[in-house]
Amino acid sequence: MKNLLMMILLLAGIESQAGENQGRLVVKVTNLGDLKGQVMVGLFDKEDNFLKEPIKGVSAKVTAEGQELVFENLPYGEYAVSVIHDENENGELDTFLVIPTEPYGFSNNVMGKFGPPSFEQTKISFKNDTSIEIKLNR
Repeated sequence: MKNLLMMILLLAGIESQAGENQGRLVVKVTNLGDLKGQVMVGLFDKEDNFLKEPIKGVSAKVTAEGQELVFENLPYGEYAVSVIHDENENGELDTFLVIPTEPYGFSNNVMGKFGPPSFEQTKISFKNDTSIEIKLNR
């Protein structure tokens, strides 16, 4: 019984420490235009998976200009954020040839030349509860 109590206290301490290295990232999306469809936000932690496979994603129906989406309990680190206003709710960024036909944006509000920006251009340093604003390119 004593060992079980010690194990519980040890695990509680580990869980408490893990929470100290995590925070809340709020992504405020502006320049939505039409209040229809959904907003999809992808979070990337390195160049290798940037715009291919997000480590986390959130989405929500568009209800207002300045739509906010939240990543809870996010470990501190460096991340890049991409946003798509999926107006027709098909779950992807629509394009004509290779040119996006739906609004999109990136952290740091950077845009690439002749293609998307790099992970380095879009990465943010997430060290505490943070709110960022991403203005969509229309």
